[in-house]
Amino acid sequence: MSVNQPLSEDLIKIIEARHHDPFSVLGAHEHGKKTTVTVFLRDTQKASLNNELKLKRIEGTDLFQWTGKTEQLEKP
Repeated sequence: MSVNQPLSEDLIKIIEARHHDPFSVLGAHEHGKKTTVTVFLRDTQKASLNNELKLKRIEGTDLFQWTGKTEQLEKP
């Protein structure tokens, strides 16, 4: 499954390896009670968190995202 959405300028720069601070975009970022996880995985078909939470591919890219309740993520 993929997500069809317009790419932000930040995501385009990540794909082109031109972003000055990629970890400001990649990784887990909380937004209120929800968290979005964005990863860049070349040559990958599927991705998941903790083998349970499926990340959705951003169509036409090697970027994957998951958004859900923060408490769904395991804390180290």
